[in-house]
Amino acid sequence: MMNRELSTAAPINAIGVYGLVSFLYGGERLDLYTFCAVSLALLCLLWPRRLEWEVMFKEFSAKYPGVPSNPWQPEPSA
Repeated sequence: MMNRELSTAAPINAIGVYGLVSFLYGGERLDLYTFCAVSLALLCLLWPRRLEWEVMFKEFSAKYPGVPSNPWQPEPSA
C-alpha cells in the first residue's frame, strides 16, 4: 500500500513544485497559489483511510502469522 501511495503522491507534489517554479520565473502569485491548492486538494483525496489500513493488516495477518491483525494495538512481543 505504501508503494502505491508514494508513487501517486510524487506526481501530485510535482504539481506544487511546478507552481513554485512558475512563480519564481514569472512572478505571478496566482500560479503559485493555484498549483499549490490543486496539489493540496489532491493530496487530501489521496490520504489513506483508517479502513484501508485495517483491511490491509487483516489480509496480511492471514498470510503471515507474525503480522498483527490490529495495527492500532499491536500484540506485545515476548
